[in-house]
Amino acid sequence: CFSIFNDNGSIKNTGTTNITGDVGTNSGIVDGFDPAGVNGMIHYVPDAWTIQGEIDNLALYNELNAVSCDIELLEPILLGYGLRLTPHTYCLGSNTKISDTLYFDAQGNPDAVFIMQVGGNFDANSYSNVVLLDSAQARNIFWVISGNVGIAPVSIFRGTIIAANGAETILENVFIEGRLLSHGGAIKTKNVNIVLNETPNIITPDGPLTFCQGD
Repeated sequence: CFSIFNDNGSIKNTGTTNITGDVGTNSGIVDGFDPAGVNGMIHYVPDAWTIQGEIDNLALYNELNAVSCDIELLEPILLGYGLRLTPHTYCLGSNTKISDTLYFDAQGNPDAVFIMQVGGNFDANSYSNVVLLDSAQARNIFWVISGNVGIAPVSIFRGTIIAANGAETILENVFIEGRLLSHGGAIKTKNVNIVLNETPNIITPDGPLTFCQGD
């Protein structure tokens, strides 16, 4: 299963990064990963799995982006400071940041889905922390980003990030339970730990999207 995947762009790592899952791009360069730190496959060149990955990635983005908002927030958004989100689709109409602690509360439903549609850049400040409550699962949290993504050092982040075309930069001592997906912007990691959560809980008209073509 892909933990880091890029349809049409590079994936570059520096430092010691540990990943559970596959790394690959269908058109670009994968560089800087120590195979000993990747508990999965590194797809240095396009193959049958990355071709299917691009198909799945586009389908997932289209599916998530088409979901109508339950809650719409149009001003510059600062998430965290104990904010507790319940299962909804949130439209965040401009640049969005997480600071301090942000809670996702599934209210006892392990299949509860949270979709965060961000209409700008997305950043998580240093020492920010995404916390799961009452059966919430990282596999059911989706961050659909139209701009660039930056996660600052010493942060804990959960969920699947899928960027339209913006760059994703993940810095030192960040722990991610989830995935980094992109349609074209470069993905850069430095001294990061990524734990692959379970397969996405999104079912498209063509069936479930798993990103597990390497298994």
